[in-house]
Amino acid sequence: THLLVGVLYFTIALARHLDGDVLLFALATEAMVLHLIARRLNDQVVEVVGHSLSGLTIIWMIYRLGVVTIPYQNEGFIDGQTLTDLWVIASYVICAVAQKNRDVVRSYGLVAAAGLAAVVLRELQGDLELLALAVEAGVVFVLGQVRNDRVFRIGAHILFAIALSVMFPRLLEAEPSGTPILNQSALTDLCCIAVLTMVAIVTRELIVRRVYCLAVIAAVAALTVREFDQSVQVAMLAFEAGAVAVLARSVRDGVIRVYAHAFFVLLVAIMWERLTYAGSISGVIPVANSAAIANLWVIGVTVVTSRVMTDKRERIIYASAAHLAFLGWLASELSRMTNGQG
Repeated sequence: THLLVGVLYFTIALARHLDGDVLLFALATEAMVLHLIARRLNDQVVEVVGHSLSGLTIIWMIYRLGVVTIPYQNEGFIDGQTLTDLWVIASYVICAVAQKNRDVVRSYGLVAAAGLAAVVLRELQGDLELLALAVEAGVVFVLGQVRNDRVFRIGAHILFAIALSVMFPRLLEAEPSGTPILNQSALTDLCCIAVLTMVAIVTRELIVRRVYCLAVIAAVAALTVREFDQSVQVAMLAFEAGAVAVLARSVRDGVIRVYAHAFFVLLVAIMWERLTYAGSISGVIPVANSAAIANLWVIGVTVVTSRVMTDKRERIIYASAAHLAFLGWLASELSRMTNGQG
């Protein structure tokens, strides 16, 4: 009883003498200390008081980060308001560690994850924003796997969805900058793709694995198109399509095999356009040019893929497509010679 009365008077004193960031900092610290005391004394009443204070700070944080957009005057990630928010989020993590009830641990953990994501979206931009979101989502997913907690994994999927909503506009709209792949934007995108690949490998849920595989395939394809010129694009896309086909065979997943088929359909469309108009391009040496070599590489990958396919009809279709593409390639290059470009 004396402890509760002391806590009440102390909280009132804080509210009367402090305001803004300092008051939020103090209330979060007080709630965290109460949770630690409750664990130490195994006192449920003190724990309830700690939950009440934590709930108050959560409502305040929602106001600061979500419901109301507060104009921040300071530049950069390290300022008083942001540090206060980070401390409050850290206090939620400590509160989660101090709990014995699994549901309460889950609640504080998810609140901390949501708060950190909101701070990242508010304070960071560009590469740092994407990298921070991907790393946070990966950490939450690993925690879900270690704790065998489906709710944590769902939270990680939501964070990954946010990260993808940041990454794909970059991949589709941004112009390549600097050396292909070896530039800051591309390396950041590759880190995010690597985290997505980790989830696809580690997860035990078949549907989740398929969704993440699709996200990885699409992201790598978009990154390839953004970073390389046309001939290298086609060669890299063909290599990725073949790799997806090999993956589909190794894991025996029909859906991933459909992904590979879709990839090759895209390549067929690109090849058709390139072979149709190649003969009309002047000043290009027949056969010994980047476009012809890239097309030949795609045809070779298609032949190898036809050997990988386990279904007889698929093997026939891929082999036939490779033969037809080779004939089109020969006709295109011979037309260059006929037109005197050789």
